[in-house]
Amino acid sequence: MWMQAPLTNFVFENCTFGNATRPGEQMGTNAAPILLRSVRMNRETVRNAGQLKRDGYEVFVPVKFEP
Repeated sequence: MWMQAPLTNFVFENCTFGNATRPGEQMGTNAAPILLRSVRMNRETVRNAGQLKRDGYEVFVPVKFEP
């Protein structure tokens, strides 16, 4: 049985992802905004959803960014 429980309070803070070369996917129908606070991927600070999409990541949920 598929559960429709909401995804809430999901935060990545002060994270560094090195060699993040494979495209990823974030999706769901009951997802609260995912917060990326001071997150770096491949030596670059992630600042907006457009940057994630440009780098090949598929984002289908709300995403918030903080420096």
